[in-house]
Amino acid sequence: MAYDPADLRIPGWLLRLLDTLVKLHIPIGFGWRFGLTRPGILMISALIGIWAAALYSSNNLLYLCGGMLSALVLVSIAQSIALLKSIPPLAATLPDWIEINIPHALYHRVTLAKLPLGIPAFAAAVDVHWPELESRLELRTTAGHNSMQLRGRLMGHQRCSLALSQQFLSTSAPLGLWSIQRRRNDPATLNILPKPVTWHGGAQGSSHLTRRIEGDEYSDLRSYARGDSPSRIHWRKVAPTAGQWRVKQFHQPAQQAGSHHLIVDLRLPDKMQHDAFEQLLGKAWWWLQSQRQTASGLLDLTLGQQHIDASHDEGLYRAICAIAAAQPESTPPLESPRDSVLLTLVESLK
Repeated sequence: MAYDPADLRIPGWLLRLLDTLVKLHIPIGFGWRFGLTRPGILMISALIGIWAAALYSSNNLLYLCGGMLSALVLVSIAQSIALLKSIPPLAATLPDWIEINIPHALYHRVTLAKLPLGIPAFAAAVDVHWPELESRLELRTTAGHNSMQLRGRLMGHQRCSLALSQQFLSTSAPLGLWSIQRRRNDPATLNILPKPVTWHGGAQGSSHLTRRIEGDEYSDLRSYARGDSPSRIHWRKVAPTAGQWRVKQFHQPAQQAGSHHLIVDLRLPDKMQHDAFEQLLGKAWWWLQSQRQTASGLLDLTLGQQHIDASHDEGLYRAICAIAAAQPESTPPLESPRDSVLLTLVESLK
């Protein structure tokens, strides 16, 4: 008999009811939550119907069918719980810092602990989330492997130093009928740094630092020398002979800052907006990166009332944390040697 497939559509009120049930997560204690998916709701409804029919009719075949499906449900839930328990702490896989509004691709292989229930090999996906982070990460494993691939994209929209504490792991593997969620303590620190702002300045203390303009037509050109790349020849300064060509020289690192000590005055005048303060920290972050790559010796950063020796990895991490967590101050920065470079928004010090 012919039928119209439109007659088999699920009514809207039933879809809304299913969506409401899917959003419910029942706490089962010790940081665990249990939720259902749409197929899981249909599965549980069918299982309840089978057991109701078996108890009403005392049919052994219905008892057998209900027992097999119930065992399948319990084993799959146990497998989901064991999978989440086997995932080691993931805080070490996070980067120390990311830059604001720049996506950071994360790819890391995580070795699973020994599964206590002898779970057979199956493919699974685990959602990883810290409440303080807007981004979500995903763990994936394929059948026959005892490791998972952590993939995700981190992005920060505001400069800060995030102290991550509680972590949520959730999965619907292996059957996709229910969602098991685990809450655990996995502390980590993620520093979201400002966008680096390129600049150059003199080596004298309290000097005004001007904006660096690469390839400027007037102050950043030199005469052509043999071996220069043709891409550096200024197109508006092309001459008939090679000796008269003008080339973009780009300031060398040694010319960008003659000092390995930077002072950042964190005072923000009342007339200035907070964006100027963010640009100030962006200059400090760019200076720290460039000097770290070129300097071979002492590297000091005075950030307001903090003096940090960034010559080693531990000091560099402290400087990164300080820049990420910096806030406007009302007091002048600490005193420093005369050959240091000063970054300030206060007009009287420029």
